[in-house]
Amino acid sequence: MAYFPVSTIGFTSVAKTSSFTASDGSHYLYLMSTNDMTVTLPASPADGSVRKFKMLTATKTATFAFNGAETIYHATGENDQLLTLTYDQGVIELVAITAGWLET
Repeated sequence: MAYFPVSTIGFTSVAKTSSFTASDGSHYLYLMSTNDMTVTLPASPADGSVRKFKMLTATKTATFAFNGAETIYHATGENDQLLTLTYDQGVIELVAITAGWLET
């Protein structure tokens, strides 16, 4: 069993090996592996819903795409539509907020 230094209690874990659209539900942990992939975020998620993403393959990358005009409000203070996840980044957590996503 893999160790994740973040809380996964109450999250539905989903394994992914190719590009996908994240579900428009409450709390999901996506465990991605095998291939480079594109993750499309839901267009109108409920405010406060959370998605967590982890890349499990060392040489692969997940690039996030948007289903509309959403913005990611990064922990660094930047606001844009750019987000990429590599193996060594750990887990990215995105919380749905009005007009976008908050990276926590």
